[in-house]
Amino acid sequence: MTAAGAYARLLLEQAPSGAAMDQVRTLAADPALRAAMEDPAYETAEKEAAADRLFPEETRPFFRLLCRNGDWVLLPEILAEYDDLARRRDRVAKVTFTCRHAPTRAQRDRVQELVRRRTGCQTVAWRTVLDPAVLGGFILTVDDWVLDRSLRTMAEELGRQIKGGGSAR
Repeated sequence: MTAAGAYARLLLEQAPSGAAMDQVRTLAADPALRAAMEDPAYETAEKEAAADRLFPEETRPFFRLLCRNGDWVLLPEILAEYDDLARRRDRVAKVTFTCRHAPTRAQRDRVQELVRRRTGCQTVAWRTVLDPAVLGGFILTVDDWVLDRSLRTMAEELGRQIKGGGSAR
């Protein structure tokens, strides 16, 4: 496990509220705060005091630890890992549907049902990416699983089968 992953697990164990995490994300995105917290010219005690003033009370022990260990630079990675862990804990499938044209409601419902059956998740966090390079069909990405049903990929598979002497499906 990476250091960012270990920190993310620790933060998840502290179970901060959604509002607290929203505030954390806003503060973490501030380039001036990030520069100050990563600046070795500031003493650890100064950084801890700043974290105590700025961050929600329920996250302060976590940010004091981050300051003491000098690992502020890991915060973006920690938050990404935290979001992934929280999503998995809450059984939410992260779906990216790449296609040329936006899917119809019926298509989206069919794909979501496929994702629910495949992952066991009841909730699907859906993102559609419109890509003109996808001439037809779609590419479905669910976490680390990819289902490529694009016209290009199907044509390439057919070409390989023809060249290899195999029969097409």
